[in-house]
Formats: sequence, structure tokens, C-alpha cells
Amino acid sequence: MRRVPHPTDGRTTLVEITDLGRSTVEDATATLNQEVFSQVGMDDDEMASMVKAIQSLRRNSGDFSDGQS
Repeated sequence: MRRVPHPTDGRTTLVEITDLGRSTVEDATATLNQEVFSQVGMDDDEMASMVKAIQSLRRNSGDFSDGQS
């Protein structure tokens, strides 16, 4: 992460993610997906029900306003 001055507002400082920060996030995401989320202790039917419920929650919250479902 690095701090940079706002281009038009001298009172403000912006934070930008660096290449190292982006790489760290990508590595952490891959590790979490592989080591934590790959085996959650649910069978296929339970997983499908959970995905359907989350999709419904997100749709009703406006997350899919661009036509996704």
C-alpha cells in the first residue's frame, strides 16, 4: 500500500494497493479457497441449497441489478 496525494483536493490522501499488495491478496485468496473453503462439510444438496439461498438474498438486496442471476 502507498499513500498518494489526491489530484484535486490537497486535504485528502489516497491509498493505492501496490503490486506486492495485490499479489499478497491473490495468494491469500488462493490459500483460503484451497485450505478452508474446498471442504466445508456439506454434501452437494446442502451446498446447492446454500448457494440458492445466498443468490436469493443478494438478488433481493439489489446485488444483481445488472441482470445477473
